[in-house]
Amino acid sequence: MEAKDISSKLTAQLIREATERKHAEALINLFVKNAPGALAVVDSSYNYQAISDKWYEYFDLGLDDLIGQSVLDFSSSLKSPAWNDRFLRALAGEHLRGEDEKIQVINGTDYWIDWELVPWTNKDSQVAGLVISVEVLNEKKQLADQLEQTSEALKMAIQSSGFGFWQWVETTDELIWDDGMYALFEVDREQFTGKGSFFMQCLVSDDRPALEEVLADTLSKRGEYHIKYMINTQAGVKIIKEHGKVFEANSQVRMTGICEDITEEERLKQDLAQLNQNLEQKSTPGCWRKRTQFS
Repeated sequence: MEAKDISSKLTAQLIREATERKHAEALINLFVKNAPGALAVVDSSYNYQAISDKWYEYFDLGLDDLIGQSVLDFSSSLKSPAWNDRFLRALAGEHLRGEDEKIQVINGTDYWIDWELVPWTNKDSQVAGLVISVEVLNEKKQLADQLEQTSEALKMAIQSSGFGFWQWVETTDELIWDDGMYALFEVDREQFTGKGSFFMQCLVSDDRPALEEVLADTLSKRGEYHIKYMINTQAGVKIIKEHGKVFEANSQVRMTGICEDITEEERLKQDLAQLNQNLEQKSTPGCWRKRTQFS
């Protein structure tokens, strides 16, 4: 075969390989660009080779093309000894990941992230760089902080309201009380057994059968109930109003309820009823006649 033919074939082969390589690179860039998460592909010198749109979006990097620039310039945190060690280990072939870590980017914004470093190899199976995958947790943390603040406010409101909350698990007979329940029932934590039977023992004996019937019916129907009953406490008998509801999740049946001390309310109702009765008796026609005759 003539040298010219060999040269032509080699040239054609090189062009074909280059074309295939460019096509593969284009596909990879397209995949990375449209990845659902924040991805950056860097070479062994930490220079960007491909970047997902989410990377730009999450870290508010604007519209500048960062390809070829160093990922280390993106965040001063990545220049720390800890991150340098991670990069070197990943370039040596380790697959690394971390959770709930703070980094600061060039605009001064702090980000909480879960991260992953995955080495990628060239055609000779040598590590040629890293795929950096990041999940930004800022929004989740903000929601968690808001939830915690709301929970604290709710807890304060519950404590000041005098309500008590409880939860009972059917399969284990486990009973969980909040602080309000201990206060309502005037029970020390050391006394509390954490079982449903303990609750029943607190009731005035005459009220137990009715409540047991309501609870059994509610469990069978997976429904809810409202009931009043009396309990024995160190300070005397209290009247409790309770609302409970059955929930079922993951094949586990539990009941959750809220209790309120309505002792004073019921006494006021009784006093008002007695007062009305006395007024009605004094307002009968006979009484008016007697008064008229007396006058």
